[in-house]
This record gives sequence, C-alpha cells and structure tokens, in this order.
Amino acid sequence: MESQNYLGIYLSKSTAAAVCLSLHGRVKKMEGCFTISAEQQTPVDWQGLTEQIGLGCVQRGWKFSEVRVALDCSMFMQHNIHSNFHDTKQIASTIRFDTEEAIATDIDNVATAFKITSSDEDGSQLTVFTIEKKILSEVIASAE
Repeated sequence: MESQNYLGIYLSKSTAAAVCLSLHGRVKKMEGCFTISAEQQTPVDWQGLTEQIGLGCVQRGWKFSEVRVALDCSMFMQHNIHSNFHDTKQIASTIRFDTEEAIATDIDNVATAFKITSSDEDGSQLTVFTIEKKILSEVIASAE
C-alpha cells in the first residue's frame, strides 16, 4: 500500500511551524517537524518565510501530496454578529455592512468570513472572522 504525506504549516506573527505526516492505510506517522522564527522581522517577510519553509522541507527530503495552512488567532479577530436574514446568499451580500457597523472599522481594509451559528424568526447569529487584507494578501501571495 502506497503512503501519502501531508504538510501542515502553522503561521503566527513571530513563528512558522511545519509538520510532515504520513498515512499508511490507517496508520499515521509524524515524519518530522521544524520551526522558523520571524521575530526579528518587522513587518514579517512572508515570501522569505515561505522560502525558508520550502528549503526546510527539501533539506529533510519531504515529499507531500497536500498542504494545509493554519493562522494563529493573533492574526485575525472573531466577532459575534446578528444578521436580519436567514438565507446564506443574503447574509453574504450584507455581512460587510453588518461587520463594519459592529467593529467600527473601515471594512475596505478587512477580509471577512462567516459561519451561521443559529437562526430564528429574528434572523441569524453569526461568527464573523476578520483579518487585515494586507496581511492575508501577503500570506497568500507568498505561497504562489
């Protein structure tokens, strides 16, 4: 049976951690892990950090079929927000206005994602996640 390897990357404002896992049937094994400090970088050079992660994987001979990235909670904020709507499409079209009102920040500089946590006749309760567009754009661009 052929094994599959997966790379997990955890990014914070000061550290990146990489873990390689292999799956042989139902048996999971950690192939290794390493961390890279970004504490001396202000602002963080996401492109350089990505290159260091790639180099670390090559040095260890890691080959993987999938990569997952997790962002530290210090990089985004979580808000509980009420929407007057139940329909996901209606919520998606108004979420930026509801969020801007709730957090009193210019929404043009913020990326949002939401999850409906409950709905009733008065609308929906949402968990909304926000992150500065600049940070998210830099992280995504560094992975290209």
